[in-house]
Amino acid sequence: YTGQIRYSHTDNFMRFNTNSDVAMTIDSSQRVGIGTDAPTELLDVDGNINLTGHIYLAEAKAIQFDSGDTHITTNADNPEDLFISVDQDLFLRPDNDVLI
Repeated sequence: YTGQIRYSHTDNFMRFNTNSDVAMTIDSSQRVGIGTDAPTELLDVDGNINLTGHIYLAEAKAIQFDSGDTHITTNADNPEDLFISVDQDLFLRPDNDVLI
């Protein structure tokens, strides 16, 4: 087969295959995997993402990178603040203040 849509009643997942490869999986916890048959987050993409719109983060959230110490977060007390942490910390405020 080269293309297939499959639902497994035993494991409660839906899988879409193209060219005999897994294109997308929806598991029993409603996690969606693109290019993976075992998503670990609500949206798990194995590959690059081309985004032409915006990413909106509700409340105080973080964008986490490969290493656990590299992330971008918003400030829970003042959501307009942006906190960047790598080897050193950088704090950007909407009034153009930069704190290091």
